[in-house]
Order: sequence, then C-alpha cells, then structure tokens
Amino acid sequence: MKILFLFIIPAEWLFVLTVFSCSFTGYYNRIIFDMPEGSGSPVFSGNALPDYWEVRWYGGECVICSGRAGIKDGDGSICVDVPKEQSVIACAAPVFSEYPYPFRVRPAGIVIPAGTSPPPGTSFSWKDGFAAEFLLSLAEKGIKPDTINVRRFLETIEIKSPENPWELDPLRLYRDITEKELWIYSFREKPVFSVLLPLTDGRWQESSLLSDVLEARNGNCEAELSAGMHYLLSEDCCSCASVYIDPGGDAAVIINTTE
Repeated sequence: MKILFLFIIPAEWLFVLTVFSCSFTGYYNRIIFDMPEGSGSPVFSGNALPDYWEVRWYGGECVICSGRAGIKDGDGSICVDVPKEQSVIACAAPVFSEYPYPFRVRPAGIVIPAGTSPPPGTSFSWKDGFAAEFLLSLAEKGIKPDTINVRRFLETIEIKSPENPWELDPLRLYRDITEKELWIYSFREKPVFSVLLPLTDGRWQESSLLSDVLEARNGNCEAELSAGMHYLLSEDCCSCASVYIDPGGDAAVIINTTE
C-alpha cells in the first residue's frame, strides 16, 4: 500500500523557498547583500522608491538563484547562500510598477572573484552591474563564470570603460569567450553617434543610472548615444522613449506613456 503525503505550504514561505533554493547542495557561505543607493537621477527623486528589488545570484554549476528584497518597509538587504571557492556574482534591479513599459532600470551588481573572502555585508554597486549581469548570462548559457579569469575581467572593464561599462559590446565579449579568444581588445565600446531625438521638454534618464541625464528643449533632445537599444524615462515618470540607433547612426523613436 502506498501512502501519499500532501504538504500545504503557506504563501509566506514561498519567498524563503525561492531565496534559499540553492542552499541544499554543496558547501556555501551565507552573506548579506545590501541594496545600492540612488544616484540623484530622476528615477530616484522625491518619493520614487521601488516596489521591491529583484535579486539574482550565482548558485554554482550554472544555476541562477533569485529572490526579492523589500525597500518600502525599510528592509534594504537580502541574506543568501553562495558557493564556496567560486566567484560571488549577483545582480539587483529596482522594480517600479508605475513606470511605463518597457522601461526598467539596469541592475547594480556584486562581483567578488574566487579566492577572495566575501565580507559579511556587501553592497551592490551600479558600476558592477554590467559585469555581474554578463557573468550571470554566461551561466545561463551553460558557461561557468570562473572559466575566465574573473579578477582580470573586472580589471579590464575598469581600464576600457571606467565611466559606464554598459557601453561595452557584450556580443563581442561573448563571441571571444566561446571561441577562447578573450583578450584586452575584446573589451570594445559600441560606436557612439550624435542624434536628435523628438522628446517633450524636460530631463530624461537612461535605464543605466551611470549614463548622463539628457535634457530636451523645444521638443528636441541632442544626445550622444551608442548603437543599439536605449530606454529613456521622462522626469515625471509618465513616458518611456524606446530609441534604436542603427549601425549607421540613424535613430528611430517610439514613445509609450502611462496616461
């Protein structure tokens, strides 16, 4: 005779199960990630606090773990388990339900190379967001981040794109890693073009908080933008401009609003 055990899990336990879903295999360090502070951009002006922080971190063996950290209730940190003797890699992106689609703030990051003892409390950094998200994307593709020299990876990003690493070309980096040809010249910034965007007057913030705040006057905004997609949020947080810069430097703009 078979006996079936049925467990009813309270809804408030689901968060705990999500956060610690990676802690039942192998050996782990438990550390606290503190959320980053805003940078004075329109996104974080006034009372524009995020609904929550979406946190993702490397759980070893190409597994990505995820959880949420609150902010409005004063809880600006999350405690997680990370694998020992491997690089600590994590991203945290603020989520604002009132912002128009498809605007999302690019994540802050934490990257601690293997062999470095993680401190008991570690804060996310906006500058490490690119490196952390890129390394997590490698794991999602089945490539262990420590396949490359993570310490050297961070040092080279700081050399090649010290102001805004999001300007680096991730496709070139990924190609050279998969072809085992990663070197200093793999770290190239995307080409930048001068463009004139039809935007309503006021300040506009890119999805990367490391980017300069743009200002539109008389219905136009002069900007220096790299090739590819850009998402701009108006200062009143009611409009999102999706801007595509093609390889020739021509811009296409679509405006979405919450009104």
